[in-house]
Amino acid sequence: MKRPAQPRPLLGIVAVLATATTMLTIGCGAAHPTSALCRRDDQCGGGACVAGTCLPREAPPTSWNIEVVPKTDSASGFTELLGASGPSDAFDLAVTSTVTLTGTLSFDDNSAPLKTAHVVFKTPAMIAGRPDIQYETDLLPVTAKLPAPTFTLSVPANLVGRTASLDLLPTPPDDLSHAPATFTVAVATALSLAVSSKTFAVQGRLLSALGDPVGGLVARAFQGSALVSNVVKTTTGATNASDGVIV
Repeated sequence: MKRPAQPRPLLGIVAVLATATTMLTIGCGAAHPTSALCRRDDQCGGGACVAGTCLPREAPPTSWNIEVVPKTDSASGFTELLGASGPSDAFDLAVTSTVTLTGTLSFDDNSAPLKTAHVVFKTPAMIAGRPDIQYETDLLPVTAKLPAPTFTLSVPANLVGRTASLDLLPTPPDDLSHAPATFTVAVATALSLAVSSKTFAVQGRLLSALGDPVGGLVARAFQGSALVSNVVKTTTGATNASDGVIV
């Protein structure tokens, strides 16, 4: 009686993904000398046997630009390494730790405090062509022990001292009364952000193609793709001078 074949275990491979300015490839240009008599790489005197042809190998780059992206539960932070170099058999990488960034909002005396908002932190990548480094969070609930609107973010420690932007995007119901705000900051573990109450109102009426006022539609203002106003609905009711008003 034959025993059923046992499945072979899969080998797990752990790899560090890195971006590089140059890829290590086998040169295939027409200018390289070739031979059509090989079957194995060891017949090519240090070159590579490709489809029966010996091709010389390109020299590896002397340095690399590398991104290290840790797992979400890791104590290490996202790390960019510029011009990293070393022998191929001992290429050790050092990653940065994380720090907690705490931001506190303050408001003018004559403005209503903001209690619900989404916060977007962005700073340019050091590696050319890579997207911004971005982290997001929400304001913490206001309590007796935490009376001022506050947020926290866990960011790589090596971002401290660099320039970043912070977008403060009010969420319902505060998006009815507050416009978004953008701050340019020097990254530090403690940030104090003063939210200005200096705004101006845009008022008008929304009319259909026939000139009739239209109520119940969402109105908001953008600069490019960025929202720069609060979010309101045009007024509804009887067809009169107040119907379809945007404030």
